[in-house]
Amino acid sequence: MVTTTLSLLNADASAINTVNFSNHTGYEQFSGRRTPAAEIRELYNGLVMSHLAEDFDILVTGYTGSAEAVQSVGDIARDLRRRRGDDLFWIMDPVMGDAGRLYVAPDIPQVYRSLSKLADLVLPNAFELEVLTEMSVTDLRSCVTAMGSLHQRHGVRNVVVTSLRLRRQDLTSAPLFADLRHDEILGVVGSTSTSDGSSRPFLLTIPLLPVSFRGTGDMFAALMAVRLREAALSRGLVGNGASWSSGNDITATELPLAKATEEVLASMYAVLVKTAKRRDTELVVPSKVSSDEENEEKAQHLRITKASEVRVVQHVEELRNPPINGFNGVQFTAQDVATILSRLP
Repeated sequence: MVTTTLSLLNADASAINTVNFSNHTGYEQFSGRRTPAAEIRELYNGLVMSHLAEDFDILVTGYTGSAEAVQSVGDIARDLRRRRGDDLFWIMDPVMGDAGRLYVAPDIPQVYRSLSKLADLVLPNAFELEVLTEMSVTDLRSCVTAMGSLHQRHGVRNVVVTSLRLRRQDLTSAPLFADLRHDEILGVVGSTSTSDGSSRPFLLTIPLLPVSFRGTGDMFAALMAVRLREAALSRGLVGNGASWSSGNDITATELPLAKATEEVLASMYAVLVKTAKRRDTELVVPSKVSSDEENEEKAQHLRITKASEVRVVQHVEELRNPPINGFNGVQFTAQDVATILSRLP
């Protein structure tokens, strides 16, 4: 998903696959293997021997199957930083779990904690933020507190929490959200720290879609790589030695990270809504795959999972031209979290 999305946005991307699976794990059956740490190092060393490592401006990392393999990714990041200096920007998606469940080996979180200080941008979901900071995240206020810990204790300059489930009744007392129509809301919360490590949090919200998608984290990271670089370039921040960070005078909603997140979320929401509509159309048509009663539940699961595959290539227009002014009645404008929290109980 990462390489495909980057390529569709005209970014020249090379990939070291940390897994080689026949299909994603949402199907609950697959063949293939997780790439061993030694093989990850071997593939990277091949790039180095051919003098290709000096060409990379951005490193995007995601799911990695063992603590040793995660450490190998960290070693690659260190080597690229040594070669590229401030011209390298590392986007780390610390894939570990979701919805209160860890689905990686228990020794992986500690490796991510030790490596997070080396990353320029960290993209956890709410559960992964809990794991990284060892703090509880249950609402917007606790999310911002935990993000502050990543800034202060871990030294991470840029953080975007890619999915925080919120309820309408938790927000509607703030005037900005008085007109919310959906009971369940997905919040995306980001922050770029000031020079003293203080947070500048912003929030975007979209309705929670009633579909289980896979690969959205990869899609988010790839879109962010392109959109944040564009936003940082427009401010003269690329290569500034401070993780493309803005001066202390820039407010939360005017941060390059906030502007990039608006575009990323606009593209993603449009693609996912159109994917969901296509999914529903496909599932109306009777299945052509016969199955006995014993395997009917499994066959139905496989059919739903296939129909829910994110249509990235089919909706390249939404990737290249984010509907930033609104899509399907949803606006994509970052809001200042400090203002929101000041008006909540």
